[in-house]
Amino acid sequence: MFGSERADRRICGRQIHTHKLRKASTQNMLKGQDKKLTKRFMRKAHKAPTAHAAAKPLHNYVSYLDCLAGRFALPQDPAGKLFFQFLMVCGMVTFMGTFNGMRHSGLDFFITHHWIYPLIACVALLLRLELVGRFVDYLAPKIIFPHFKGVARTVAMTCLNIVVMAPIMTCVTTLLLYGTDHYWFNVWDNLPISMLVSFFVNLFIVAPTVKMLYNRLVNTERGMRWLGQAEGNALPWMAIFNS
Repeated sequence: MFGSERADRRICGRQIHTHKLRKASTQNMLKGQDKKLTKRFMRKAHKAPTAHAAAKPLHNYVSYLDCLAGRFALPQDPAGKLFFQFLMVCGMVTFMGTFNGMRHSGLDFFITHHWIYPLIACVALLLRLELVGRFVDYLAPKIIFPHFKGVARTVAMTCLNIVVMAPIMTCVTTLLLYGTDHYWFNVWDNLPISMLVSFFVNLFIVAPTVKMLYNRLVNTERGMRWLGQAEGNALPWMAIFNS
């Protein structure tokens, strides 16, 4: 009887010892797996960009190269579209009106024909909003967006805008500067050089400048920053002028 008890104790002791060994080995395996997983995670974390590197700057300003590469999202809200078109028209009228005017009468243009700027700006803005803009918006998704990306899309969109807008504005400008004498001859004489200069001015000067200016003045998520600032400072300015 005593012998059977001793045997049972031995068996129980062996089972307990075996259970402890299994438990210890399981814990060691888990620790080893944890270490392996930790090492893998650290390697991935080391290879992956940090949160500061991956995050975009808070101001999210658009650079000149971003504008050329087509990384600027055009405004979609009505107020933003109107303001953007207004800036584009004013920029192009300033450059092209000066160019054509100086070709016509030299420096005397600034004395005799300075009134041409606001008149051409009004005509160009009206044409852009009511005719040219709609025509470009109709053609661009069909012939440009499916086939071009990046810089090529920017160049193609500039060509489309110039091809549609430049002939009309050349007719208007020629009429204002040269009159009706030999009108069509003057139009065909001015059209090639006007289209060429308009293309380079739009692509490399006016469009990038307007896009960067728009990005700094207008917040597409919250509306117009300058309008909010004007509303916020309206009362202090009124108090200053009334005092």
